[in-house]
Amino acid sequence: MANYTRRTVVRGAAWTVPVIAIAAPVPAFSASFPPIKLTFTSGEKCPGNSNGGNQGNLKTYIFQFQADSPPVAGSITANTVTVNGEVFTVTRITVIGSVVYIVTESSGNSANASGQGSITYTSGFPQVTQTVTFTYADTPPAQSACGNPNI
Repeated sequence: MANYTRRTVVRGAAWTVPVIAIAAPVPAFSASFPPIKLTFTSGEKCPGNSNGGNQGNLKTYIFQFQADSPPVAGSITANTVTVNGEVFTVTRITVIGSVVYIVTESSGNSANASGQGSITYTSGFPQVTQTVTFTYADTPPAQSACGNPNI
């Protein structure tokens, strides 16, 4: 059995590598996330001033898309939607689970008719811009959606 003196222990400690412990927070989410792919599911219109929606008789459409995975809140942006050649400003994007509602407004009356459209949107981090083109058979009045402040 070896005999160690205090001097031997101190000499050995002088040659060891110092260890520094750092407590750093670990991010709850990854620094990057993939872009979301949207698939068109339906289109509806807001009929005039019915049910508290569409004040001022704006031409309002609500387009519903299914996301391939639940989007991170605030991770989808879009400026315009084109419907039958007319450009609409996106006034609101609402995400509920994997369902994305995109609301547009313009002056005039919304038609309950078939049509086609496209939306260019940005999602993911780093951001990726994508365009979805879609067709719809009609845009029936959606009084409950138009009066719903959560959509």
